Amino acid sequence: MKKHYVLDVLLFIAAFLCIFTGIILDFRFFSGGRNAKIMLKNWHIYSGYTILAGLVLHLAWHWSWLQGATRLLIGNKAKSKAAAETGRV
Repeated sequence: MKKHYVLDVLLFIAAFLCIFTGIILDFRFFSGGRNAKIMLKNWHIYSGYTILAGLVLHLAWHWSWLQGATRLLIGNKAKSKAAAETGRV
């Protein structure tokens, strides 16, 4: 449970940083010239990489749940389709 909490906090911080720096870069809300732009762009890029890595970890940690939910969803559709074809609705 604790690893999920740490990952969620990391993802939240990285997403906030990515959104914040993206808005600043898009609307040019910065001063300091070229060096400031390069620094903000690097923060934006690496926070995006952090989000990607966190997403991969999140999916890996929840892989069994994803498989079960997919089986349940596909299984229910297959049962409904079979019942409709045999006339047992």
